[in-house]
Amino acid sequence: ILSKTGCMDSKVSNENKVVQNETTAVKKTETLKETSVVNTENVIYSPSEIKHITRYITYTILQANISTLPDKEIVLNLKLKCSNDSKYDYSFYAKYIRVRIGKDYYPPDPFSPSEGYEAVSGNGFKNLEYNYKLPAGIKNFILVFFDENTEIGSSSFTLK
Repeated sequence: ILSKTGCMDSKVSNENKVVQNETTAVKKTETLKETSVVNTENVIYSPSEIKHITRYITYTILQANISTLPDKEIVLNLKLKCSNDSKYDYSFYAKYIRVRIGKDYYPPDPFSPSEGYEAVSGNGFKNLEYNYKLPAGIKNFILVFFDENTEIGSSSFTLK
């Protein structure tokens, strides 16, 4: 709108847009490479970013790995980045990031590397790591992000 009214040079705007798209493409490629699992399976998910528009919070999935326990249950290890683009601190519980299979929800394991209660300072970020124990044989599920009781977004996962 600003470039159409003459308040902003449209040439600069287009150059920034191209650079931003190239950066996004590189990030998506890196994310897909990181999802390869050393074990016997791969993890595919989409989208890799979930945004909470009113609180200016972005969750980015940095890495997803799976392993299989002796009883065939699956452990999903997630590395996330929570970015806070507001000037206010943001606090949440680990149980706000849950795996949904059908109508059932699975919170992170209480012994995950990240704490059960997290705080992200204003204009800051925090790297998080959670483990989820899932039923044997599961191939598809949804990772759901909440703000208390309100769902703010989700990412679909497929295990291959």
